[in-house]
Amino acid sequence: MDEHLETLTDVPTINLSLLHQDPHSRFMVIKKIREACHTYGLFNVINHGIHDSVIEDALNVNARFFEMPLAEKEELISDDVQKPVRFQHVNRGDYSKDFLKLYAHPLEHFISYWPSFPPDYRATCYR
Repeated sequence: MDEHLETLTDVPTINLSLLHQDPHSRFMVIKKIREACHTYGLFNVINHGIHDSVIEDALNVNARFFEMPLAEKEELISDDVQKPVRFQHVNRGDYSKDFLKLYAHPLEHFISYWPSFPPDYRATCYR
């Protein structure tokens, strides 16, 4: 674990609603994002304007994706870090992880590369 990050409660929180205020507030948000990325490599976002049901649906469809048998995800496996969609399964004895990388900006350009399974994956994540 990073020496700066003792627990998940130490993760910096970024209030995105401040981006819609005065220039100084916008600058401070951007500065805080930069510092969080540099120091911790991650941050928590609040007041982002995304409804809880949208987040919950996206988490659920992704959980269903990761629960699928590995054989059904093999077409997305690649060592090419430049691919717009890439699934990776790592199993090193007592350590195992899966990840799915999706390019998403601009979304309209990349959505057709996203997984077509579960069948509602794209529609659920593209709302």
